[in-house]
Amino acid sequence: MKRGMIKRSIFALVVFTFLLSGVFAALPDSGKCIVNTRAECTGNYHIVMGLSSPTSAHGEVAPGAYNNVLCCAFGTGTTTCSGLNTVIKLSAPSNAHAEIANGTAYSTRVCYEDLSCTSTTSSTCPENNPIQMLSLTSTTNAHIGAFADYPVKICCSSAIAQMASCTINSALWVIPSGDVIEGQNVEMLVTGSSSADCNDALVVFDVRGGDYNSIIQPMSVPFNGNTARGVWTAQHQAGFLGIGDVSYTFNASIFMNPGASRLSSNTLTVKENHIVVNVCSDYTVPGQCNSDVANVADDSSPSTDIDCSSESTLCGCVWNTAQTRCEFSYTRIDEPLKCDKGETKCYDTQTETSYCYPGNTCPSGDTPSCNSDGICDTEEGCTCSDCNGRTDTCSGGLTCSGGSCGGTTTTGNVTCTEDEDCEMGQNCILGICHMPIHTCEDVTCPAGQYCRDGTCGVNQTGTNGSVTCIGDGDCASGNECIAGICFNPVDSCTGVSCPSPSVCISGTCVNNNGSLVTDGCDYGYTLCNAVGLFFCYPGNTCPSGETAGNNNGVCEFGFDGCSSSDCEDSDRDTCKQGLYCINERCSSVLPLANLNLSNCRITQTIEKDCNTEPTGYRTITWSGVWMGNITSGAAYSRCIAGGTDNVPCPAEIQLPFFDYLQMIITLVVIAGIYVSLVLKSKIKKKK
Repeated sequence: MKRGMIKRSIFALVVFTFLLSGVFAALPDSGKCIVNTRAECTGNYHIVMGLSSPTSAHGEVAPGAYNNVLCCAFGTGTTTCSGLNTVIKLSAPSNAHAEIANGTAYSTRVCYEDLSCTSTTSSTCPENNPIQMLSLTSTTNAHIGAFADYPVKICCSSAIAQMASCTINSALWVIPSGDVIEGQNVEMLVTGSSSADCNDALVVFDVRGGDYNSIIQPMSVPFNGNTARGVWTAQHQAGFLGIGDVSYTFNASIFMNPGASRLSSNTLTVKENHIVVNVCSDYTVPGQCNSDVANVADDSSPSTDIDCSSESTLCGCVWNTAQTRCEFSYTRIDEPLKCDKGETKCYDTQTETSYCYPGNTCPSGDTPSCNSDGICDTEEGCTCSDCNGRTDTCSGGLTCSGGSCGGTTTTGNVTCTEDEDCEMGQNCILGICHMPIHTCEDVTCPAGQYCRDGTCGVNQTGTNGSVTCIGDGDCASGNECIAGICFNPVDSCTGVSCPSPSVCISGTCVNNNGSLVTDGCDYGYTLCNAVGLFFCYPGNTCPSGETAGNNNGVCEFGFDGCSSSDCEDSDRDTCKQGLYCINERCSSVLPLANLNLSNCRITQTIEKDCNTEPTGYRTITWSGVWMGNITSGAAYSRCIAGGTDNVPCPAEIQLPFFDYLQMIITLVVIAGIYVSLVLKSKIKKKK
């Protein structure tokens, strides 16, 4: 009994010693920093500074020689000072007292990567500086300890650390209806751990299947919140021995945290392209239409005015969800912006895009630059003296006058005899094309009449019945087909009250800015409303308080903007012919929209492989080429800067404080103890 207890006690002691040896020693989580030993802070962990002891310590700058260190699990180990990345200051390069980063007593700085640090006496770090670093006994002339040790806490923020904290929760192909065929664009959807960790982190895609070397990989994309959407142009490969079709998976990883990766939860099978279509309208499958897998968009132009061979015109096919059919779409990308009557050209510095704004002044900060060279340049507007009296910046022959487009148009109003003579969504009223507001909200009609689609009147058969119709020809003389019902509108505005900003014309409430909604908003713009006047604004948000929409649940042409809660993707809204709402702005088909995505094409070089000492990690140098029009932001800066990173080797991450030699010594000691116990037992038996 005693011998059994002795053996178990010795075994427990050996295991306890084994644990103390450092196999399970603490290491910082990804994106975090802690105080631990120098021997532990290797491989993908980086030394920020040295400490003379775990607490009540003097400090030294990295790399140093002290056995204890401040160790961080993000970045590449850069301790060069930029003037903005100071963690704390020291009284000397080694064996030094410390002070907070903005102290004035000491000049030796401890710096790391892109950290931005502050000090606090709170027990937790503030939200905008969430990384716990160290603590000091006071704000200057201080000893140093772990974060929980002393009252003055050092807290930092880092974009690199934030992205190192991002993990991938899911990755999947968004497979459209019908067969996916070669040349079709397929979306890859990745969700991250949280918006706080992942926003703007770069996702690298790796499509796998069949002959891997022949696969053209998709470009990397940044997270938007905790969601990243990549696009791969599907490639077909025949299955084994030419039988069947190859199925693909993809792996998604975080560029600044390559250990955070996930394989797609589903597979994608790509069929060979045998489809035969001649024009966009021949497509019957949405995904094939939007990707134009047969390349027929250039041959589908309905007018000689749309020259798809021109470098300034992008043509494509788009699936109209409402009509369940494929339609031709185009975008002109180099037409100079022309403003309508009562508008002036302004310039949004954030999107670097011109737009027309009602009135003779621009919103604060958006007045275009004027060079006063006597020439009305395309970037200038009516607020510039160069454009006064000129037609360069105005539409329809209007001239700049008093800071906005004014005068009389050379063509006048659009005359008509029936609705078909007008643009889509307009009605012919008193021989002129007008845009009805297409809503009865807040419209008041005279007694005995009621409102239908913004028009006051009665049904063809009176107030108690209706006759359905498709066009005016289905209705009796004097009646019009309005919203599918034969309706007899009134010819007077007496007793008719229209909601602002609309006005009444011949019993119909119409928008008072008809020239704008006649054309609709161009590519990349959304409709906004400034003091009752509509205008197209670049981007997917309107200036504060100027979002166009009546929140009635219906996306109405000429009244709602793409940023309105009434409109969803694929609604035409107030967009030019062939354009639809995508991501809350007027856009075109998915392939054309993707031309404006900004991505990073990454090239990597392995500087040290896994077998080169010290083993356990490889060193990768990378460079990026930015693909896209948006040349600002953290993702853009990281891409063009390039860098070097240490990446753990699979199943070869070295255990701190416990290498192979120490393991052999431990096993020898255990074997020695076991042999001695056996020999001791045999000796006792002989006695």
